[in-house]
Amino acid sequence: MQIYCQRDKRWAGIKLGNCQSTIGDYGCALCCVSMLCDKTPNKVNNILRANAGYVKGCLMNWGRAASLFGLKYNSVTSRPIKYPTIAEVDFNPKTKTKEQHFVIVLDENTMIDPWTGYQSQYIYKIISYRNLTPVQTGGSMAKIEFYKLSSGSNTIFGYWRGNRYAYTFWEDYKADGGAQDQSNVKIVNKLPETELDRLYKKFDQTMVSFNEKYNRLNNQILELQKELSVQKTMYEGQIKELKEGNLVKVNWVDTFKAMIRDFIIWIEAIKQKVNKKE
Repeated sequence: MQIYCQRDKRWAGIKLGNCQSTIGDYGCALCCVSMLCDKTPNKVNNILRANAGYVKGCLMNWGRAASLFGLKYNSVTSRPIKYPTIAEVDFNPKTKTKEQHFVIVLDENTMIDPWTGYQSQYIYKIISYRNLTPVQTGGSMAKIEFYKLSSGSNTIFGYWRGNRYAYTFWEDYKADGGAQDQSNVKIVNKLPETELDRLYKKFDQTMVSFNEKYNRLNNQILELQKELSVQKTMYEGQIKELKEGNLVKVNWVDTFKAMIRDFIIWIEAIKQKVNKKE
């Protein structure tokens, strides 16, 4: 599953559906559908616009979207029938009004937010599920090895072409062409990683490494700036004393010139150190 961010500059400024709003501002539902059908948001937007995929200008016609992109739609419900699916959340629960937002829900703990373009733990309270999910094709569901995180768990997790799928009820799994019993279910302490999990871990490690390097560099630059400030204050004090005649005036002009020359050399040395660190 490719993660798409609605604020990606490639499509953020494109008008959503047939209204004046843009994908960047209100394209969360569009990006969620795009992730499930593996098509870019701009392409999905064009297809929806040309095939009655929107109602009232730019509101998602969920049933129509499902039929256009080979997805399965099970209407709005209070529980997920299968993962991954789309959930409606309140973007800002601190306000009195509900600010509608949509995310991809991968399992009981993990979501993808099209606003940030990141996979993470739940950060919103889920209001309802749209239950728009990919349809498994190209083989028998009964052959897929499924997992439970505990023997008492209701959610059954499986993997299909690198993506995680999960059912909250076995009957739903059977309705999709799965096995008639749970002989292919393993009880595990931790779910196997999908390709998406591995990619996100690599991304997360890269961000941590970058932040550590940036903070280290930033601290070094601050130390150099502090050192420069101290040295500058010292030189200014000496220059002031020279001008006021408080120092011995023997060769004071040459001394003054030497101090300025050394100060400039020292600044250049600091600049080179900073450039090397960057």
